[in-house]
Amino acid sequence: MLLAMSNVRELDELNAFVRSMPAPYASVFEQADTESHFRVVQERNGKKAHAGMWRELPEGGAAVCVVADDTPGLLSLLTTAFTANGMDVVGAQIFCRERLDGVVEAVDLFWLRPVTRGRCIEPSEVVAVSFMLTEMLQEHEQQRPSSRTPTQPNGLLASTRVYFDVRSLQRGESVLVVETPDCPGLVFAITSELYRQRAEIVASDIRTHGAVARDRFTLTDEEGRPLNSERLASVQQGVRAAVRLLEPRARR
Repeated sequence: MLLAMSNVRELDELNAFVRSMPAPYASVFEQADTESHFRVVQERNGKKAHAGMWRELPEGGAAVCVVADDTPGLLSLLTTAFTANGMDVVGAQIFCRERLDGVVEAVDLFWLRPVTRGRCIEPSEVVAVSFMLTEMLQEHEQQRPSSRTPTQPNGLLASTRVYFDVRSLQRGESVLVVETPDCPGLVFAITSELYRQRAEIVASDIRTHGAVARDRFTLTDEEGRPLNSERLASVQQGVRAAVRLLEPRARR
C-alpha cells in the first residue's frame, strides 16, 4: 500500500533517507516500498532496535524491515530472534547507511515464512522480535571486550577458517564450518553462495562469541544426499571467496 507523504518536509526526509542508502537500494525498490521502509526507520525513534512488517507474503509469510545500529554479530542475533519466534528466513537484503549524526545504521530487509505451515506471521510476533533483539543486543554489548588486544588478528582472512567437519564426514554428513570475525552481511553472503551452488541447508547453528562468528551448516545435494568430494571442494572454495569479499567491510 502506497503511503502518501503528508507534507513537503516529510517528502524531503524520505528523499534524504533514500540518498543515504547504498546505490543499489533505489534501483531495486519502488516508492511504495521505500516509504514503508522509511516508516519503520522513523518508528525506531531512538530504540536500540526496531522491526516492522512492510508487506504480507503468500502462504502466511511476511516481509520485515529491521533497523538497528550496525554492530558485529547483528545478523546472527537476528537469525536467533526470528527462529525463536517461529520464523524462517527465505531471503534477505542487507543495507547500511550513515545517518547525519555519523552513526552507521543497519536497514535489513527479510522475507520470512512461518516455520509451522498453515499459520500466518502476525504483527505481534514481529514486535516480539524487536523486544528480543533489543535484549540480546544489550547483553551482547555487555559481553563485548572494551578494547582490542595486540594479538587480535588485523583483517578478516588472518583468522578465517572454512572447512568441513571431519567427524561428520565420517558419519556420512556434510557439515560446513565457518569461523571468522563477524561483520554485517556475513550470514547472507554464506547462504547466498550455498544457494548459488544448489547446496541444501537442512540444519544450521549460527553463533557469535564476542566478535567471532562460528557457524555450522549441515548440507545435502538436491536429492537429500551428502555432498560428494567434488561438491565439497567447490562449496568450500566458494564460501571462502564469498567471505573474503567482506574483508574491506570488516576493516571499516
